[in-house]
Amino acid sequence: MSIILAILGFGFLVLIHEFGHYLVARLNGVYVEEFSIGMGPSLLSRKGKDGTVWSIKALPIGGMCQMKGEDTGEEDSSEDSFQSKHPLRRMSIIFAGPLMNLIIGFIFFTILAQNLGFQTNVVEQVVPDSPAASIGLQPGDAIVEVNGNKVTTFNDVITFMALGEGKATEIKVLRDGVVSDYDIIPQESETGQYMIGFQTQVETQPNIFQSFRQGLTEASSMVRQTYFSLKLLFTGKVGLDQMGGPVAILGLASEVAKTSFLSFVRFLGFLSINLAIFNLLPFPALDGGWLLILTAELVTRRKIPEKFMMAWNFAGFAILMTFMLFITFKDIFFPAVF
Repeated sequence: MSIILAILGFGFLVLIHEFGHYLVARLNGVYVEEFSIGMGPSLLSRKGKDGTVWSIKALPIGGMCQMKGEDTGEEDSSEDSFQSKHPLRRMSIIFAGPLMNLIIGFIFFTILAQNLGFQTNVVEQVVPDSPAASIGLQPGDAIVEVNGNKVTTFNDVITFMALGEGKATEIKVLRDGVVSDYDIIPQESETGQYMIGFQTQVETQPNIFQSFRQGLTEASSMVRQTYFSLKLLFTGKVGLDQMGGPVAILGLASEVAKTSFLSFVRFLGFLSINLAIFNLLPFPALDGGWLLILTAELVTRRKIPEKFMMAWNFAGFAILMTFMLFITFKDIFFPAVF
């Protein structure tokens, strides 16, 4: 049952992403030829009144919003084609997919804050004779930066402190409107964990405005952490052996679904933000690749030839599929440990 819930959850995020493209395409007068969830052969398809074919495909990875005049290799100047629209209109259509995932992530985090409360980055209690006490940390202090990384949530604090691996950690603390710098050396506990020695405030019964603000804060924090993770990957500080693909994600989602529904919602919020950021990478066949090309069109005021666009997207798609096969093989035979 949990694996089915995981597949449905992942499918929902893809549905939301593609629906963002579809909705803004229709608002811009672009005809959508096919809207599908999944990849591979069609399991189910139906033609709508507006002519759009709605499909569910065999493999629950990815999806498609195929617009008229998109990736055809030929010029199409008809009024309802994607190609005929101004670059800014096309950019709005492309950006709508990731934007929908960011919005859903924000909504999920807002729901969680309202139902579970949340922990802040403001100190409530300092443990005596701890590293935190040694630097004079006080209740009411807000941790605003750890090792050069901005922090706005409790999750930020523990994430960036954990990445310090017990080494001297630089933190910035906001007290009475003044930001002060401190160097703190974590203390190793009997269980091998590195402890700082403070607890932060917990908002147990937030009102709707506090939950709204926390949802926005959590979503913004997740965007920063995702970019930070990508930076670690591209600089070689995190290896491919620590990465997970669709199989690993579904497996992890299935395990999370076994714990509680709200934990599963949190995981989907995290996954939705990651999906948005990944799609915005400036790589062919991703939304970010499209935005890069359209930005070039906007700056140069010259339309990129459709044959180049088709080759650009085909090359990107081939590379992504090769990488997907590799990461799926790794997930099955050499799974990452999270």
